[in-house]
Amino acid sequence: MVQKPKTECRIVSIFVFEDVDLLDVAGPAEVFGATNDVTGEALFSVQLVAQHEAPVRTTCGVQLMPDLVIADDHFPDVLILPGGEGSRAVAASGVAQEMLVWLSKRSGVTLSVCTGARILAAAGLLSGMHVTTHHSALDEIAALAPDAVVESDARYTDNGRILTAAGVTAGIDLSLHLVARLLDLDTANAVADYLEHSWQQQG
Repeated sequence: MVQKPKTECRIVSIFVFEDVDLLDVAGPAEVFGATNDVTGEALFSVQLVAQHEAPVRTTCGVQLMPDLVIADDHFPDVLILPGGEGSRAVAASGVAQEMLVWLSKRSGVTLSVCTGARILAAAGLLSGMHVTTHHSALDEIAALAPDAVVESDARYTDNGRILTAAGVTAGIDLSLHLVARLLDLDTANAVADYLEHSWQQQG
């Protein structure tokens, strides 16, 4: 167990919606939850947020129950936008986009996983950013955000407040990267070992 000094618990909000990819949600959730287990401290509190209270069905059929609906008193430290076929509807929804832009501006950092990048692109949040996404959506993101630098070979990108991951399992690697950034590399490596995950780090 890695012993760290006491620190404030950070709120990690994962936005869920109909036809979200389950692993895009579960991978990052496991990383931040495992960080608590490895350190023995409540460093992260993971919650699922949505536009409505009703359960959402993932692309594989499993249902997820949101912990809370986006509200005025919600200030996440980390906002995660997963992908999945349903991200198309979110990207096309003016109401959803308005809420997510508002929420992203209140968060410390915003991450997209896989095709969650199309949500950021449609919201205009990828302007001038280095970005990546699932290999099948690279051209789409380039079209949605023509002034962004789309990196087809990147596992993840870090622009400071906006971070993006490639397809599905890359969300685990990006979350480990953020743990290393917020805490330290030793802790992130310990979490990767705990999860028995071969972390694909980038320089």
